Amino acid sequence: MMLPFARWRRAAFIFALAALFLVRLVPAAMAEAPPRCAGQDLLAKMARDNPADYAAIIEAARKVPAGDHLFWRIEGKDGRPDSFLFGTIHYSDDRATDLPAAVRTALASARTVALELAGIPKPGDLQEVLRDSPELLAMPAGRSLYDLFTVKTVAQLRTTLAAHGADPDQAARLQPWFLSILLSAPDCERRRQAAGMLPVDGVVIELAKEKGIPILGLESLKEQLSVMASMPLEAQAAQLAQLVSATEAPEDRYETLLRLYLNHQIGTMFPMMEMEGRASAGLGEAVRNMNEKLIADRNANMIERAMPLLRKGGLFIAVGSLHLPGEKGLVERLRARGYKVTPAD
Repeated sequence: MMLPFARWRRAAFIFALAALFLVRLVPAAMAEAPPRCAGQDLLAKMARDNPADYAAIIEAARKVPAGDHLFWRIEGKDGRPDSFLFGTIHYSDDRATDLPAAVRTALASARTVALELAGIPKPGDLQEVLRDSPELLAMPAGRSLYDLFTVKTVAQLRTTLAAHGADPDQAARLQPWFLSILLSAPDCERRRQAAGMLPVDGVVIELAKEKGIPILGLESLKEQLSVMASMPLEAQAAQLAQLVSATEAPEDRYETLLRLYLNHQIGTMFPMMEMEGRASAGLGEAVRNMNEKLIADRNANMIERAMPLLRKGGLFIAVGSLHLPGEKGLVERLRARGYKVTPAD
């Protein structure tokens, strides 16, 4: 998918896309759940205002393998039960958390449920990892976050952090990736999850627990954080600079990605990121790092860890939906292992 960024003002989608393939950290509980997030679908707006660009986006998205389904059947071998692959989004919006009947049925009959993480991480989990591995979050010794930006961007970043209740001086010690993830989610979604409203992954976990189905994690929280921290600081900085200078509201980016998810248009995300990466060399490097480290490499690890369970059959895999499509996506990797994988939605 190609975004006309000269007209769409450099929409900060790269880290908003993290919601599709990186489990979010849940802040401390709050008393009252806010209403559903309200935003506009920017892709629908493009279809009205720039139909030629929109058509180019859709055409590019059609070329992404396995890009138009969220739920897949993995046919069991040697008489073993079928397994299933379900793409999630780490949002609590009830349009996403109201799982389709076919997904609920497959989950209820599973022998084992495998997710990215075995549970939704809490602040204490993050603190434990960072206590043992502070280098995952902290800037290198002698360097400040603000060393990575122009004077103008530093001013924008400090203002944005203060508006989110963060101390800009304390933030100088943090790597850009962490701030990007925190700032990419709209306040409404942070408040909903803080109030205990579960994202799709959480709903899957609770349903599995109700049925007494064993739950396994294909990754650890430290592994996820390590992937983010492994991105070059310059690439991290390019993403954060883009995020704080974007003109679109976080709620609009949220709604756009949610609509793509609900419409099973996950393949649209890849050409979308590629076009965004053309805005600058820094963003281009960031997109390449994301595609390789955050998606392709993690897909390879997930497949390896899931294989023993897949051989037994009856496995229900639920991971961020961006892990499913593409030539290096889970669907194509499973097919390369000799499995018959077909849409189940």
